[in-house]
Amino acid sequence: MAIDFDKWLIEALIAYPVEDLKQATNDFYSGICRRTGGSNAFGVNGAKEYVVAFVLFDLVKYTCESTNIINSEELRQALTDFNRLVLGGIVRVITGQAGPLEFSDFMDNLLSRVPVITNETWSAGYRIVERRHKWVESQPFAREVYKSSLLDIQADNTHNGAGNNTRSNFEKSSGSSYGNKTCSQDADSNFVRKNEHIGYFEGDIGDYPLYITPKFYITAYACPICGRPLYKTLFHELEQLSTDEGRILVERIFTCENCRAFFASDKYLDSGYYYQRRLNEEDYRVLLGHYDNCGSTSW
Repeated sequence: MAIDFDKWLIEALIAYPVEDLKQATNDFYSGICRRTGGSNAFGVNGAKEYVVAFVLFDLVKYTCESTNIINSEELRQALTDFNRLVLGGIVRVITGQAGPLEFSDFMDNLLSRVPVITNETWSAGYRIVERRHKWVESQPFAREVYKSSLLDIQADNTHNGAGNNTRSNFEKSSGSSYGNKTCSQDADSNFVRKNEHIGYFEGDIGDYPLYITPKFYITAYACPICGRPLYKTLFHELEQLSTDEGRILVERIFTCENCRAFFASDKYLDSGYYYQRRLNEEDYRVLLGHYDNCGSTSW
C-alpha cells in the first residue's frame, strides 16, 4: 500500500464522525493535562491547528503500528520520530512553554523539514476544520488560556539532532526530495523593526484564495496593518534581508497584497518583534515576483 498522508489527512478530516473526533481530541488533551499538570489551551484559532495535528498524529501512529503498510524499519523510525516532535509541540503549549502561534510556526517548520504532508495540505486541513467542525471553538482546548514564550523544540534547530535525522531518514526512505535551490540576490532594503506581536486572523479564512502566486500560500496569521490573512513562501536557502538593524537571514517571508507589505523575522513571526517593509505598487510587484521565484511551498 502506498503511503499518502496528504490524501489520508484530508479524507479523515472530512469523514471523521463529529462525536468521535470531539471525544478523541478532548481525551488526548485532557490526558496530557493529567500527565503533565498543565492546563493551558490553544485559543479558538490555535485549536483548529491542534485538531489537524491530532488527526495527522493519529494517522502516523496507526501507520507505524500497522504491519502491512510499512515494510521499511528506517521509514517507521522516521515517522515515529516525527510523531514525537508533534507530541512535544502540543505538550509545550499545554504546559505553558509556548503559545499557539509558536505551535503554528513550529508545525510549519517541522513539515518544511520533514514533509510527511505538504504545507498546502496543512492549510487545507485548517480550512476543513474551520468550515466543517465549528464545535472545535467551544471545546476546553480552545480556551484563550495560554502563555507565550519561544518554543524550545524548534524545527529551525533540527539541523543538529533528532529533527535532522528524521528529515534525512524520511527523505531517504520515502523518496521525498528537498532540492538545493539558492537565491542569494539581496533585493531588499529598508525592512524596519516593529516591536509587536502578529496575531491570528479572526475571520473566515475560507473566504480568501489559497494562493496569491504559485509560491505564496495562505496562513493563519493576520496582517498587522489591515487584519487580512498573510501569505508566505519558504526559502530552500536562507534569504538575506537588509533591515534598519543590519542584515538578517530568514527561512520564510510573509506578505499582504492589500497593504503591499512584507513581514519577516529571524526567529518566529510571533517572537515579540518582526521586520516590515511597505512599497508602492510597482516596487511591490517586482519584489513579490523575486520572492516567488526564490520561494517554495515546501522544502
